[in-house]
Amino acid sequence: MRRRNIVVSGLALVLHMGLGYAGQDEYPWPEEDWTFSVAEEQSMDSSSLAEIGDFIRQTRPGCKSLLVARHGVLVYEEYFRGEWKDNTSNVYSVTKSITSAMMGIALDDAKIEGLDLPVAHFFPEYFTPFIRPLKREITIRHCLTMSTGWSDRGTGRERDWRRSVVWSDLESHPGEKWVYRNGPVHLMAGIIEKLLRGSLADLTRQRLFDPMKIRNWSWNTDAQGHPFGSHGLFLRPQDMAKLGYLYLRGGRWKDLQLVPAGWVAESTGFQIGRTEPGTGYGYLWWLSSAGGYPMYSAEGAGGQSIVVIPGLDLVVVTTADHTITQPGVGELIRRFVLPAVLDQPDIDPPELTDEEGALP
Repeated sequence: MRRRNIVVSGLALVLHMGLGYAGQDEYPWPEEDWTFSVAEEQSMDSSSLAEIGDFIRQTRPGCKSLLVARHGVLVYEEYFRGEWKDNTSNVYSVTKSITSAMMGIALDDAKIEGLDLPVAHFFPEYFTPFIRPLKREITIRHCLTMSTGWSDRGTGRERDWRRSVVWSDLESHPGEKWVYRNGPVHLMAGIIEKLLRGSLADLTRQRLFDPMKIRNWSWNTDAQGHPFGSHGLFLRPQDMAKLGYLYLRGGRWKDLQLVPAGWVAESTGFQIGRTEPGTGYGYLWWLSSAGGYPMYSAEGAGGQSIVVIPGLDLVVVTTADHTITQPGVGELIRRFVLPAVLDQPDIDPPELTDEEGALP
């Protein structure tokens, strides 16, 4: 680690179509870097992919990188705005999906079944006798599905970031509706640290990054030195693609089951509806579709994305300058990546939106 700044309503999304591409028992695995393949060797059209770069330069001035991996190898990799493959970027809220993976590991290690333990169980020091009783009903599940009811007003305005989350106002009843918030995910980081007895950054390095040969990374912290569960992770685009590939393979990396397979399936499956029609949310993963193919993604401010399309064995990664407003990755996937796939299986896709708003 170089830097010290540890700096759909009713929708059934069948996201794990065999947890990979049918008929393959063994897959290639990236080492420190990915292996690159000619697109045609992975049943993709290189001429279609070659059009992406010019389109990005003309329409997405903030885009810094785009990577496409299929069947465990890279078929497209291009960098923009002076970026290079070994540069790390702040992936912002992509961090939340990494925290979700670590929560699955922590719950499995601690032999905790179910997600309905109250947050108050882990932070009794914050849930004083004078706190609003309804807050005691907020559970791990509510935090993972953005349905705690907590507002972000007041969050982070004092040295103890976690206490400020608990003491923030309630805007709705727990479990009532999906509202995107950062604070509850920082509490999830604290629960992981209590269950696994260590710093979230160190635990993530030991349980995920080291086995996957993710070497170049850093993680911002709050005023007390706790890594933010909700944001602040810096990663290389190739390492973002590794994390998507880990989930594409059901949490397995080579011969190691790093994240419980059941957790991968549950956390990337539909748990709660979002405001856009035909979309959903899992446990800190976004659910949507492109061209009729269900996909799930880790999303960060301004164009940081890890998109997994299990039905086509695809992982797509983008990074971008978050200060420049531009369309999301969904259009690039629909316009260039999907048409490049030469062996699309015949499926009866679910009724999902293909609008640009399907991905944040």
